[in-house]
Amino acid sequence: MEGLNNYLNEGKESFNITIYHDGRPSPYGNETGLDLEDAIEELIYYDVISDNYDEDELEKALKGIKKNDYRMFGSGLVEIKVSKR
Repeated sequence: MEGLNNYLNEGKESFNITIYHDGRPSPYGNETGLDLEDAIEELIYYDVISDNYDEDELEKALKGIKKNDYRMFGSGLVEIKVSKR
């Protein structure tokens, strides 16, 4: 499925979300090939995000990530890595 998402999003910026628990990648909750709206929708479900960002702030933060780079959200036990392709 990831290959299909990559093909469909070729040439468009897309976002990958990786959840970390206690410094380790989680086998659950990770998403790849999301467009901006889907990435915002996915992230807003996490308390570590929604407690600190409204949708407009989150959109600005995601747009600010450079292509092939990432940004970490949260701290402590749960962190969320969002990368842009």
